[in-house]
Amino acid sequence: MKAKTLTYFLRAIRSALKRQDKYIPELENTVMLAAGAMRNWTIADEAIEQAVRNGEQFIYEETKYGQKKVPNPAFRLQREEGEKAARYLKALGLTMADVDNKERDPLTEFDERIGG
Repeated sequence: MKAKTLTYFLRAIRSALKRQDKYIPELENTVMLAAGAMRNWTIADEAIEQAVRNGEQFIYEETKYGQKKVPNPAFRLQREEGEKAARYLKALGLTMADVDNKERDPLTEFDERIGG
């Protein structure tokens, strides 16, 4: 599986904003940040898939006390970039489902209505 490009995410986010009549050029910086975070998330996801295939879910880190077994850094990167993407999309009034142009999840809609 090949990670989607930055251009793909830029187009998808702009398209989602236009479908909701929310797009204005002044949002372009936030659109760029959201697209970059989404791209980084997919790269980390690919790295995790490869690490799992290779049995490298954990790595050994050198500490002053010797070696320590830790999760592959791709897991942390994936979490951080996913959180960033969600934060930027929220600032744009979008969700991942909007960008993917999929049916909205009823639970997500309920959560948004109650201010979640």
